[in-house]
Amino acid sequence: MNKIGYICLMFAAVSCAGKQDGKPVDVALDSEGVAQTQTVKGEWLIEDVVVNDTLCLRASDRSCYFNFHDDGTFGISTNCNSFGGEYRLCGDSISFANVCWTEMACDDMAMEEVLKEVLPDVCAIDFINDSVAQLNANATQGSRIVIKKSSDW
Repeated sequence: MNKIGYICLMFAAVSCAGKQDGKPVDVALDSEGVAQTQTVKGEWLIEDVVVNDTLCLRASDRSCYFNFHDDGTFGISTNCNSFGGEYRLCGDSISFANVCWTEMACDDMAMEEVLKEVLPDVCAIDFINDSVAQLNANATQGSRIVIKKSSDW
């Protein structure tokens, strides 16, 4: 196959990879631009939330996690409140929409506060390996959320 045919084939594969049987499909590109199936579906523990050079919050236990569902929705559970909404993953881009959260008053609401600050700016995902990913914000200060696949999945 010539180079132009290969490029057209790859473009068609990536263009059509967004849905399968009406359901969203997660697609990522490897270092050579070849489509690779990556999935965020399932439970991911929140390891760290970095807001800027001086503010980083480490999750203290397994009570803080993302749960990405097959239907394009997600939930976040913290040690106090819950978040929910929709997500879209396409290549190394990820976006969150229609995000809502509970507003219970708790002694420690630090995790909720940093998630409310960082989550709206998240625009990219880096899969470090099969069990660790980093949700990167589109900000100059380097905001990010580091998540780790739950061993329960």
